[in-house]
Amino acid sequence: LHKALEQNSAEYALAERQLRKEYMSLTPNSETQYSAALNIPNHAVQAELADALAKYEQSMRQISTLQEKISSMEADSRHLGAVRSELQALRLRYENLLEAHGEKIERIEELELDLADVKKLLKDQVEFFVGKS
Repeated sequence: LHKALEQNSAEYALAERQLRKEYMSLTPNSETQYSAALNIPNHAVQAELADALAKYEQSMRQISTLQEKISSMEADSRHLGAVRSELQALRLRYENLLEAHGEKIERIEELELDLADVKKLLKDQVEFFVGKS
């Protein structure tokens, strides 16, 4: 437990130093101190800052564009899911109708065969009665 506390304290101190550096880099006084310490002209720092801001704005526009694309793709995905469900329902209905149609065709063929048998029986009976008389 003691080791863990020491490690957390060390990590906390490191994080605090890093945050302090970043904070100092963002404040106006530290910018001039930083540029003076490195002998960098203020206009160079301003140009670098402007460049960084331009890149940031460009990145934000790209993020916005990508978020719009994601939103559009999510909507398309939902629509696609609905269309797939509808297609599945239509396929099932088609299969059922096709099966029912096949059964009707089979029934018609059976009835046509029955009709042919009845016609033959009637013809045979007519010939039998005509031949008897």
